[in-house]
Amino acid sequence: MTYELAHKDDNWIVNSINVERLVDRNDISEYTMTEKDAITIVRNNLEISQELDTIVEVDHIEDNGDFTVHVYDIVEHEDGSHTSTRGWYTVDSHDSTVEEIM
Repeated sequence: MTYELAHKDDNWIVNSINVERLVDRNDISEYTMTEKDAITIVRNNLEISQELDTIVEVDHIEDNGDFTVHVYDIVEHEDGSHTSTRGWYTVDSHDSTVEEIM
C-alpha cells in the first residue's frame, strides 16, 4: 500500500492511496487464461494473421482449464459452402504450450 501525501500549511493531506495485491509465484490463480488468449496463442503458433479468413475458435474448455481449439476455413462453391478443418489443438492454460491433437 502506498500513499501520496501533500503538505499544505502545517498539515499533511493524503492525496491518494494505492493498493497492489502481491501474489505468490506459485499461486496459479494469479493469471487466468481467457478464450481470446488461447485463440491468439494458436494464431501466433501457426502464424495465422488476423487478415486471413481462417477461423480459430475455442470449441470447449477441459476440466483442467485447458482449451480445445478448432482451426478451419469456410470453402465457398456453387452449391453452397463447407468447412475445411486445418487442425484441432490443445492450449495448456498454465504454460501456454500448443499441442496438435488431430
